[in-house]
Amino acid sequence: PFLDSLGPRNVVPVLKALFPQLSDTVFYYSSDLYPGAKGLVALTIDDGVCRQGANASMLNQVLDMLRARSATATFFLCADYVRKGDLESILAGGHEVANHLVQDTEYTDASLEELERALQKTDHLLAPYLIPGQRRWFRAPQGRFTRRIASATISLNMTHALGDSYAEDWAIPEPDL
Repeated sequence: PFLDSLGPRNVVPVLKALFPQLSDTVFYYSSDLYPGAKGLVALTIDDGVCRQGANASMLNQVLDMLRARSATATFFLCADYVRKGDLESILAGGHEVANHLVQDTEYTDASLEELERALQKTDHLLAPYLIPGQRRWFRAPQGRFTRRIASATISLNMTHALGDSYAEDWAIPEPDL
């Protein structure tokens, strides 16, 4: 509540000062610096496909909803949750794919080598669907972007993206399926 009252964009400089690993993280594009961004929203979806399996996936419904609204999104994907045809379906709608590591779990205790392997595994899956030379996005699972994760993403030329508005869907208990 207190941070919300400040306005999320007013807190970003403080976060970047307190947590050096966030210094290059993209939270939003200021219309002062990027006039073309005025009035636009960058919609991102974490775990773009369902980790509970194909029967529980709502990917097709999400893609239908986006198509009905002429909207596109960036899907931050975990390699272990992507099934045959998912990437093709996402890209057919004009959406972008990005790296969200192998699984949506904490990587705070992982070594630099483990992080690089996990990033590379997901990157290898996504590589055929990325445009050469285009910015490669990454979002740390659960937003936990440690200095070690920052080092791994920098070494692989990835840009970390967060946001300035969150659905907090993580707080909603998973349904029994």
